[in-house]
Amino acid sequence: MLLSLFTAVAVRAQVASESNLRRYVEHFSSASMMGREAGSEGEKTAAAYLSARLSEVGVTMLSGPIGDEFTINDSLRGPVHSENVFGIVEGSDPVLKNEYIVVGTHLDGLGVHVFDNNGHSDTLVYQGAGSDAAGMAALIEIARYVASGEGYFRRSVIFVGFGSSYRGFAGSWYFANRSFKYMSNVKLMVSLDLMGRGDGDSPFRIFSPMSRVDLNRLMDSTASRMVAKVPLVTDENILPSDHLPFYDRGIPIVLFTTGRNTESGTARDVPDLVPYPELRKMCSYVDLFLESSADVNTIASSVMKAPENETEGDVYGFSECDERPKFLKSDELFFLKDWVYKYLKYPKEAVKEGVMGTVVVSFIIEKDGSVSNVKVESSANELLDDAAMDVVKASPKWIPGKVSGKKIRASISLPIEFRLEKR
Repeated sequence: MLLSLFTAVAVRAQVASESNLRRYVEHFSSASMMGREAGSEGEKTAAAYLSARLSEVGVTMLSGPIGDEFTINDSLRGPVHSENVFGIVEGSDPVLKNEYIVVGTHLDGLGVHVFDNNGHSDTLVYQGAGSDAAGMAALIEIARYVASGEGYFRRSVIFVGFGSSYRGFAGSWYFANRSFKYMSNVKLMVSLDLMGRGDGDSPFRIFSPMSRVDLNRLMDSTASRMVAKVPLVTDENILPSDHLPFYDRGIPIVLFTTGRNTESGTARDVPDLVPYPELRKMCSYVDLFLESSADVNTIASSVMKAPENETEGDVYGFSECDERPKFLKSDELFFLKDWVYKYLKYPKEAVKEGVMGTVVVSFIIEKDGSVSNVKVESSANELLDDAAMDVVKASPKWIPGKVSGKKIRASISLPIEFRLEKR
């Protein structure tokens, strides 16, 4: 009896298919997707394909065949029309099925770069195999396991492909704040991002601001189910991603990632570099981690906020200000247009390598209007990160924000886009 149980558990841990993972990664990375830029036909095609595959493996789709559409105002391109794709696998418990675990990854990529090559127009496609065709492939195979009935899922699981992640995580923000009306019942958000490695210098890692007691409890339960690969626990939020809007709402989050590598954000991020045996093992771990999370009575006793390093008084968010900080008597969009993009220097090495991406930079506007505590919240590439921080640090003084008539310290995060011009 013990032997048969061990065998059953071991087989369940092998549910993800290497051939399926490879097929999905190659499809999402194909030339027809044109790099899946936010708002592009490639992103829409990826959304439709993901929706069809999730439905195929047994997920009840909630967003329709073309996704849940939304529009964002991009400071460079104007309105961008994007979409989220999501569906549900209902839990088995008559009470806990009304609680949700959200599992998400992003649909979009960096698109294409058209450049002049000795008088000829060439197109460089950012295939984004590891960022994040691998995440979408993993999402489908994990959904296959959850929907198969092989595991014991008391809670319901929502699977989401977020659009416009490279535009300040717009899709996940829209889902968490506008689209999904049962957010108060979401008990855990699991983010899959940059899943395209898992070996060597880019190991499989897990990050969570949950208490270590709560996280260890879930990981110990997962380990007891005979996993083939265990992630390294990191205390550093190595990859701000689509979990941030959920974290801001006080929802426990877990990020699974292999982190950035030398190909991230470049045209060299191709399907052949994804180690599919490792990706299969990572999927199997997430399968069983979700099963453990869906089974416990309480997922997390509390949500730990990252400690603030700031001194000199409280820091308010822009939305908390009675009078928001102003840049030259205007708003933060004016700051982007008339300061950041006017004086931003695109690193020559990044231009040479064709590196593009969006860097999310946070900073504090002090009571005297000066800018301090400039940090990268979402990295694109070290060269781009440094350039983004440099232009923000050089900012002239703002008009400080106010609460109850008094000047206060206010924090803001802004996406700074690096995009090579098409010729």
